[in-house]
Amino acid sequence: MMRLVVAIASIAASAQFAAGAEHIEDGSDQNLQLVQMSATKTKLTTRTKQNPDAFEDGEGPQTIFPAGCEGHSQGSGCYHQNKTLALFLEKYVAQSGGRAQIQFVGDSTVESIWKKFNESGNGTAGLELVYVMGTAITTASASWFSTEATATLFNFGLHCLHVHPYRSCVDDHPSLYQDCGNYADTFATVADLIHTRAPKSKMVWKTTSHVCPTKFGSTLRDGLLAWHYDEAEASAANTEGSVFEDICEKDCPQFAEGSGRRCEDELFNDVGVKYQHDVSMKAVGKLDYDVSVLDAWEATTGLCDETLDGKHYSSFDWDLALQLAQML
Repeated sequence: MMRLVVAIASIAASAQFAAGAEHIEDGSDQNLQLVQMSATKTKLTTRTKQNPDAFEDGEGPQTIFPAGCEGHSQGSGCYHQNKTLALFLEKYVAQSGGRAQIQFVGDSTVESIWKKFNESGNGTAGLELVYVMGTAITTASASWFSTEATATLFNFGLHCLHVHPYRSCVDDHPSLYQDCGNYADTFATVADLIHTRAPKSKMVWKTTSHVCPTKFGSTLRDGLLAWHYDEAEASAANTEGSVFEDICEKDCPQFAEGSGRRCEDELFNDVGVKYQHDVSMKAVGKLDYDVSVLDAWEATTGLCDETLDGKHYSSFDWDLALQLAQML
């Protein structure tokens, strides 16, 4: 039977189809928690609890069922996708000598893909699926990651973006905003930690999905409108920067003059996620070991009709999961 493990990194130190995703919170001050679940259960153990604040603005992934993914008499809502993924996983385990461990590192967008694998891999002998919650990624150490992973999918991104002061870049709260440092450097550090722990693991970087601010909650939406209006005013007046840029640089030391980072590059909008995409793609090419790319940004760009909250593309969970399985 497949073994299902949830790896939870403590935060004390510091988005083609559908599924919701819970965030796991535990009061322990240990760096890594392992919570085991039966492969036949869909609930987390009673030691865990749902925490809606874990999502970027209090909302988790929502469900969209596109044509061709309606309920099926044999149980699953996406029956054909489920069966196809199951076949991919059986083949992968066989090619791995009868035992495979796939590690998923990241926020709720990665967790959603992990859940698709759980649904399809249930009962696959020799398969182990591990989820490492990566919202506090800058506190990561080698011990977070598995030494037995035969493949690893990883991403961090949405939590690194701000709309200061509406989504403050002052308060380093991983469930909302976290200063992720220089994005290229942090990417390389995390990749090195994963590679060091499991040098033979096939590594796959998932780029941060496109975002659609018009679908955001009112606070973030209003904040971005204020930023854009202010930037337009500054441009029309031919001034060096907008008022919001000045406030951001003053309030948030990581963006101070001389830091090499700009507030406007790390805004929670399409510019911010494209910046992450471009930086990480360049960083992948600089590593001295192979890392493949699951380009979620490319897959979701221009598809705002497919997201309900502007951040999670639950209608693409199966599509991304199948792409990943073919890459293994």
